[in-house]
Amino acid sequence: MRGFLSLLAGLLLLARAAQADVAADPGWTGAETWAWQQIAAGRPADFDAQCHASPDPKSDDAAWSEPCRTVRGGVLEQILTRPPWRDALRHQGLRMAGVHLPGGLDLTNAHVASAVILTRSRIEGDVLLARTRLDSLFALDGSVITGAIEATGLLSESDVSLSDGRQLVPSPGSIGAVEAHGTVTLRNARIKGSVFLNASHFQQVVDVRGAHIDEDFQTSGAKFEADAQKRSVWGGSMLIGGKLSINATQFAGNVLFPDSTIGGLVDASDSKFGGTLNLVDSHVAGDVFLDKVQSTGAITIYGLQVGGYVSLTHAHCSGPLQAFNARVAGDISVKDSQFDAPVTLAGLHLAGSLRIATTPFKSLVSLRSAVVAGDVQISAADFSGDLDMLGLHADGDITLAGTFGPTVGLSGARIAGDLDLTGASLGRLDLSGAAIDGSLEVGPKTTWRPPASADEPQLLLVNTKVGALQDGAVGTFDTCPTDETPAKANGWPAGRTTKLDGFSYGHLASSAGSEGADMRDRPVCWWRWWLERDPEFSTQPYVQLASVMATHGDQEKAAAIQYYGRVRETQLAWQAGHYGRWMLLAALNVVTGYGIGSYTFRVLGWIVALMVLGIVLLKWSPGGGQKPLLWRTGASLGRVLPGVEINKEEPLAKL
Repeated sequence: MRGFLSLLAGLLLLARAAQADVAADPGWTGAETWAWQQIAAGRPADFDAQCHASPDPKSDDAAWSEPCRTVRGGVLEQILTRPPWRDALRHQGLRMAGVHLPGGLDLTNAHVASAVILTRSRIEGDVLLARTRLDSLFALDGSVITGAIEATGLLSESDVSLSDGRQLVPSPGSIGAVEAHGTVTLRNARIKGSVFLNASHFQQVVDVRGAHIDEDFQTSGAKFEADAQKRSVWGGSMLIGGKLSINATQFAGNVLFPDSTIGGLVDASDSKFGGTLNLVDSHVAGDVFLDKVQSTGAITIYGLQVGGYVSLTHAHCSGPLQAFNARVAGDISVKDSQFDAPVTLAGLHLAGSLRIATTPFKSLVSLRSAVVAGDVQISAADFSGDLDMLGLHADGDITLAGTFGPTVGLSGARIAGDLDLTGASLGRLDLSGAAIDGSLEVGPKTTWRPPASADEPQLLLVNTKVGALQDGAVGTFDTCPTDETPAKANGWPAGRTTKLDGFSYGHLASSAGSEGADMRDRPVCWWRWWLERDPEFSTQPYVQLASVMATHGDQEKAAAIQYYGRVRETQLAWQAGHYGRWMLLAALNVVTGYGIGSYTFRVLGWIVALMVLGIVLLKWSPGGGQKPLLWRTGASLGRVLPGVEINKEEPLAKL
């Protein structure tokens, strides 16, 4: 066994010796021959050390033209792809620093088995890697490429790095960033590692359409200019197995990743977008971070599917945010941000909660037809435009606290929990046709800005269904509210600006922990004020409130509410000029109290009055004056009470 191991070691030594003995091509220059000797020995070819100078790759320093650091691209192609030099390369691969390639590098259709690492170099021309097969790392970190990088159809078994060296050395600042003057194309490339573009500067578009990257795509700290079509990064239909890290990056133009699949998270934090950020119809398995984003263009993510949550903290979006029909498996958190243009979340499917805090919105915000499995919590927000939540479905609570205007639309909404308006400043709230399983809550801190017109409705509850009403009232009601002094309105709008027709609710609630806050203890005069906020009379709101009062066991208040409903109907008939109806209703009120509860006993007074009148008439009638009072009383009562026959000979019968 020892003999076999010794033989193997000897063969390895011979192989290494053979590698070291591979001579340079006679046609190579002195610089090229020296570089080969370094590479064959397993060392990097450091031209800065060899030439005793370290010119900046971004400069036109005359040191770049010195023969001691100039290598032809064809020589590198020869070393990488042709025997015996290809076979003599050690596992460290081809490593050069500070090299000058005046004619670019052409490895089109080549098979490169070794790593290629050119750092802090200057490549004056194109780097051609179309349909190239790379078995190891390819890196141009810290270099300047004056031409294009063409890598359409590239197949790489490892990473491709146009970065600041963060994948090569512990301290990337010692290498510097890439500067690419031409287009960078990785279209339809297949890269089984990562693509690193960190901290680099790209003056033309980076085209990665159809690229398949098994690990990460990173641009952290980079700067992207735009091409004539205003594109900075042109992606689409990509497959990224890891994360898409485009954080702390400056994009002058559009950043396009539509119809792409990202196996990790998307991090765009601290980035600046001069154009559109497009993730339309893409799939993200992890979270999406848009924290501290500054965008002058649109953020277009409609149809985006997110497996985690979405965070927008300290962001400033001057352009529109378009996320309709997006699907998010976690929460959406918006905090301390600002939106100057419309925000569209219509058709959103959110498996978590939507939380918005301390954020101004200067235009329309739409959640129309959104489906939220959790809560919708909006606190300390400022909406200059409308908040459109028509047809919203929320399985949790909706809390609106902040300034809203001019309209909050929740028409047709379905809310499984509560709608809490206790901290809202509202212009107009439309709840027409909405269904709220929990409570509709207002409170003393709920304020309503004066409408533009006195006839403009502020609170629309037409055909709205609510589990309970709760207004957070505290203390007692010594005086009833009026339009001039609505101090005890407790969050309901003053003036005749509420629509109540078809509004139904299960019961009247009380505020937990507030002594004397049970709405069932409210005096009838307060409820009259509340019902009269609707300028258009309908019997339904009165009947609804009366039925709830009766359910709570207060028959007296129930009857009073119904009675005052008929009184208001009578008053409005007069105001509308319907005098015939007014006379009928007024007569019903005076005679029978509209036949409602104890008010019906008014008829007894009329019976007594008529009976007394009959007694008086009988006293002065022929033959009646001689009759005793008891007879006259019975005779008069017999005439007043219906269905009672009296003797036709009685004097009163002849009257």
